[in-house]
This record gives sequence, C-alpha cells and structure tokens, in this order.
Amino acid sequence: MSSFLRMVAEVREETRIQDGMSHEKIKQYEFAMCDWEIETMWAIWLGLKIPWLERFVGMKIGNSNRVIDAYGAQLMACGGMTGGHWTKRHDKCKDFLYDLMKWAGMSPKREVRNEFARYIGVNVVTGNQIPNHVNQAQTQQDLFNGLTVKEQEGYVPDLGGKSDKAMPGSKKTFLGEVKTVNGQVSNLYIKASDRRQQTVADRCKTIDKDIVKRMRDLDRDFNGTQGGGGPCETHLRSKFGKMREFAFGAFGEWSVDVDILISHCTRQIAKHEWMYSGFRCESDAAHILKQYVVKRLGVLSLRAVAVLLSDRRDQIGIGDDKENKKHVLGARRLADKAALDHAFMMRAYRV
Repeated sequence: MSSFLRMVAEVREETRIQDGMSHEKIKQYEFAMCDWEIETMWAIWLGLKIPWLERFVGMKIGNSNRVIDAYGAQLMACGGMTGGHWTKRHDKCKDFLYDLMKWAGMSPKREVRNEFARYIGVNVVTGNQIPNHVNQAQTQQDLFNGLTVKEQEGYVPDLGGKSDKAMPGSKKTFLGEVKTVNGQVSNLYIKASDRRQQTVADRCKTIDKDIVKRMRDLDRDFNGTQGGGGPCETHLRSKFGKMREFAFGAFGEWSVDVDILISHCTRQIAKHEWMYSGFRCESDAAHILKQYVVKRLGVLSLRAVAVLLSDRRDQIGIGDDKENKKHVLGARRLADKAALDHAFMMRAYRV
C-alpha cells in the first residue's frame, strides 16, 4: 500500500502541466491522471463503492438486463456494448509488457503474424484431404489466405520475445498471450472464494491449452493432419515450449507469469545498465528496477479498469427510447464540460 501511495504522488507530480510549455512538451503529459481516476482506482482496489457511480445505481445498462451497482461490477462485466472498451484495456496491458521487453533488449514482437502460417503446406489440396473445398487447383496455403483478417487473428499470439534465460516451461524464444478478466461477477471470481490471485490463476489454466487446440485445428483444417502432431503444433512446442500466460484481473492483480517476465526483464536491463546508471552493483539495480516497474504496472492496471468504467458511462440509462437516450447523452456532455472547467480551475490554483 505504501508503494502505491508513493507512486500516485510521483505520477501526479510528473503529469502536472505548467504554463509556458510547448505543444510537444504537453504531449508528454497526455496520460495525466485526474482526481476522479485516483478516486476510482482506490475504490476498485479496496472494494469500496465508486463515488461517481453511486448516483446511477439501479439504472439500466444499454439494452441488457443488467443494472448499475455502486462497485462497477455489472458495468464492467456487461457484454455486447460498442466502443471496444475491453480491447482497449487489454491493449494497454499488452503495450506495457511490449515496451518493458523492448527496454530489456528481448527483440519483442507484437501480434506475432506468420509464425505458424508459414508451416502450412503449398501442396494442391486433394479432394478427400480437406472437406468443402471448391477449387481443385487450390493449395493449402491458398485456403488459409482466403480467411478474413479476423479469422486469421485467432492464430496470432499477442507477444513474442527472446530472453537470455528460459522461463519455466518455455524456451529462450517464447510466445505469450495477454488476457484480461473483466467480470467481477463472473464465475472466475465467484469460484475464487476470496483466495488471493486465484481468479487470474484460474484464467491462465486454459491459455496454453487454447493455443495447442488452435494449432491442432490449423493443422487439421489446412494441413490435413488428424489427431495432433502436425507441422504447426510441432513448431509451437519445439521452438517456444509452453505459452506464457499473462493475465490481468479486475482489481489490478496479475498472474505469476507477469511477475516472472518482469524479473527477467529487470535483470537483463540491470545487467547492461547498472554501472553507468550509478548503481552499486547489478543485484541492487535489478531490485530497484523491479520495484519501479511493479509500481508502474500496478497503477496502469488499476487505471485501465477505472477508464473502462468511465468510458462506459454513455451506456448507463440508455434503453430503446430515443428521447431518454437524447436526455442522458445531453447530461453526459454537460457533466464532461463541467469536469473540464473544474480541471482548468484546479490547474490555475496549482501554478
């Protein structure tokens, strides 16, 4: 808790916009933290009611059967909503890990494309090898290339990199999947029975199994391999080993594999930078860097949940009635304008 308190103060000071700053300088502060964000992050982390959400309790969420609760559980878990808010939260976590791996010199990759597609054969498909094909001149690669981009995304891991030491179960060259648990009222949390980090651990149990299943499906559908052991699955296990399981929960927590990656990254950073950065030894540098990264990621993971809830405000109280929707959206615009005016007032006081 003390680390989080110090981190909030550090971020607030670093994100303070002052008069006389150039446009380029101000752009560095585009992630400045607002008062409502800190307030919401504290409430999420401590399991308290979210102050700005209390006024909406009992109101309907979009066209779903869910209604608002003061803790944001229903608003966060509600599916079928526009805006891609779950994806935005997922990408924030993924981008943080990518940047950390890049700092550590792990030659990271985001959205590792063509890693498995290149193991699809170029032989002409025979009539009884793969069902439902039409063009007799089509190759196995042609069939895969005919999939939509969204369909091909299912075979693309989120992250890839190379560490100087292999992580448990994986090779030095590894792949990873980032998953976010967005349902505070989902079975994952209900079954956790208040056990610390149990929810993200349960979410991780299916990640490696899912990628193996996808590779087997890829081999079956495009290589004609039945029962596993095809070129794509073999490449997965022989080159990468176990898939790294990077899961983030709804209360700022994350999985063991995230901690392992942080340890590997900070150790590699310290190995190359400890001397000219002024540390006493490599071990001291690694420990201090790890504390710094954990604090940063802790703030980011909680803030991503707070922003997700805020971004979904437009769906509160909106049903099928157009007049009701118009009234609620108008109220949102007025509230946002008032918040902006308040921010400018507070900025004037701080200068």
